[in-house]
Amino acid sequence: MNTTIARRPAGGPLPLLSAGLRRDLAVVRQARLSRLIVVAGMPYAGIDLLAAIACACLRSRAEHQVWCGWARELPQAPCGGILVLKSQEVSAVLALRASAVLYATRDVREVLAHLQQDHGVLPSLELRSQYLREEEQARRCRAELFAYKDFSARLEPAVEHVARALAVPVDCGRVLRELRDPATAGAHAGAASGRFTAN
Repeated sequence: MNTTIARRPAGGPLPLLSAGLRRDLAVVRQARLSRLIVVAGMPYAGIDLLAAIACACLRSRAEHQVWCGWARELPQAPCGGILVLKSQEVSAVLALRASAVLYATRDVREVLAHLQQDHGVLPSLELRSQYLREEEQARRCRAELFAYKDFSARLEPAVEHVARALAVPVDCGRVLRELRDPATAGAHAGAASGRFTAN
């Protein structure tokens, strides 16, 4: 996301902010008393799975409530605690505020194939370039990158990688049991949909 903020001419009106920048500033304002974790990525790259792994790692050690959801669901989030914010892209504003940024990547050809199959969106060089620019933006923001083909196939190394990125020591076996346990699956489904996850 490239946003340019124009300088205000002396005595002139304030420039308009883009919708994305307004959203990001609202997130920063909402998260001022919280630890913010951003989980972003390409479509079909497993953002929800990566967010569920992050929540399970955080819940295993956190003394605070963990909330997970998209920016549009943020008004439901508590003040304080840990916010795991899901996003399609990483902005510099969010990256500066976040204590960690996780970014899910996938072969762009696979992303474009899924978009065409599921939504009838024809592949284009423009769309391909957009996803590659967003990945490059994540790299510039020092996001920790996670390849979908790796973390979706093998959960144990994914949990270890996420825990390292979050600087949270975890019992990997416990986190894996929680992720696979149907009784706690509801908590992770809740995390994926913006509900609170209790400790």
